[in-house]
Amino acid sequence: MTLMRMPLFVWTWLITAYLLIAVGFIFVFTIGGLTGIILAIAPLDIALHDTCYVVAHFHYTMVAGSLFSLFAGAYYWLPKWTGHYYDEKLGKLHFWLSLIFFNVTFFPQHFLGLAGMPRRYADYPMQFADFNAISTIGAFGASFFGVRGRAAHASDARRLNPVHVIVAGVVLAIGFVLVLVAIVRAVTGA
Repeated sequence: MTLMRMPLFVWTWLITAYLLIAVGFIFVFTIGGLTGIILAIAPLDIALHDTCYVVAHFHYTMVAGSLFSLFAGAYYWLPKWTGHYYDEKLGKLHFWLSLIFFNVTFFPQHFLGLAGMPRRYADYPMQFADFNAISTIGAFGASFFGVRGRAAHASDARRLNPVHVIVAGVVLAIGFVLVLVAIVRAVTGA
């Protein structure tokens, strides 16, 4: 059976919010992995060490990987835990806004790092102002519209059982803490 002859219900299943977010995870994690290949080259690593390039690589690999995975898991499991479905259009909107604003925030930092802008600087030369402005716009957009994840559940808020929401939040928080503990143990070798 070719892809074009698949029944319509298969296509609607493939384009759900949690699968879009899972594909978004693959996209951003691949960008982080490709930038990691560049950092694996010793002369380039020396040149790019302590620049915004490393910041962008870290955020594409660790932050986007974590956030998009948590979002996909939440969109998949919360309806099963709570018995209430989210609005699919708002879930897709959440995905697109998160993906766009995340990339607008961190992709310009690759260029900043390649141009030599060090990280952890509050004041920088004017040659870096344009890419920093783009990155700042993306960060504001992500904080207001994309990454918070509230938009997809706003219409369901009046129907959800508060106990279910609290239990789901506690389970997600415990899972997040366990992931952080595993990362810390892996980094410190404990």
